Amino acid sequence: MSFKTKLRQYKYSFYISLFVFVMLVLFLWPNIAISIHSGQSGVLYSRFMGGTVTDRLYGEGIHFIFPWDIMYIYDVRLQEDSTTVEVLSRDGLIVQVDSSIRYHITKNRLFQLHQRIGPKYKRKVVMPIFASSIRESVGQYRPAELYTTARQQIQDKALVEAVEEMGRIPIVVDSIIIKRIALPKKINKAIQDKLVSEQQYLRYRYLLLQAKEEVKRKYLEAEGIRLYQSRIQEGLTENFLRWRGIQATEELAKSTNAKVVVVGGKEGLPLILNTGDQAGGVPTPKPSQKAVKPATGKGGKSEPAKKDQNDVSGVIGKGNSIIDLGSVWENLKKLDQILTGRIEADKEE
Repeated sequence: MSFKTKLRQYKYSFYISLFVFVMLVLFLWPNIAISIHSGQSGVLYSRFMGGTVTDRLYGEGIHFIFPWDIMYIYDVRLQEDSTTVEVLSRDGLIVQVDSSIRYHITKNRLFQLHQRIGPKYKRKVVMPIFASSIRESVGQYRPAELYTTARQQIQDKALVEAVEEMGRIPIVVDSIIIKRIALPKKINKAIQDKLVSEQQYLRYRYLLLQAKEEVKRKYLEAEGIRLYQSRIQEGLTENFLRWRGIQATEELAKSTNAKVVVVGGKEGLPLILNTGDQAGGVPTPKPSQKAVKPATGKGGKSEPAKKDQNDVSGVIGKGNSIIDLGSVWENLKKLDQILTGRIEADKEE
């Protein structure tokens, strides 16, 4: 019997077998052609060749395996998972902490992770260790500390705890981020009221210090004005006023405006510029202080005045006008002591 005769005889059986084979291949194709995408890596389980293949990791691309074998695909990129953990603080209050963890798998030890933990490593290992590290770090602080300055310290301590626990498995923890710490409403309001009161107290104290410095500034300004007036009074002599009167007369003579100038007095100047008493001008200024009489000792002899040993500033003056800067400095010190005492008394109240 020739081949053609046999083919005609078994033609229907051959078509049926071919159809079954094609359908079987199509049905098993997902288990035969395995696609591994970017950022992923595969571990092969060979059913009849010794189980997990530990000498080869399957990278990105398409791989053909036997349909009875299994390819486990893992994401080896940086991953982030978030959770909300209820924690007991140091004072026994329940605090809700919203946080997230960032980690990645050690690629060259992926087969160890597959053998020891398996594809559900997040639920079995990562999240329990993450929640435990948060509880361990947050439980060391009081609510007020959690509200203000402890967040960065909590993140650092939680990261240290998680790294120590993860060190036994091929997972690397990159960072832990504390997103929100929710205290009980009453505790939260009490802390806010306390912070507001502290800021109000600091503002009140600042206003007192500002008022104190303002008083000192005004005192120094008044002393400066007094010194200035004393110096001006010393310079307002009769000859100076006469010279200024002559200058004013020259300016009046040069002016082109219509004017009437009444001249009189012994100096021949306009009436408003005469410096003599007869012309009704400005009288010659008198010394503002009386001359100090020299002290007399035994036998009627005059003794030199003793200088105050505590005077560190000296004196400023000319003629009979003497300004004691030492007394000014002593007054400032007394004023500063009075103001400081009042501020401290308010603080104690």
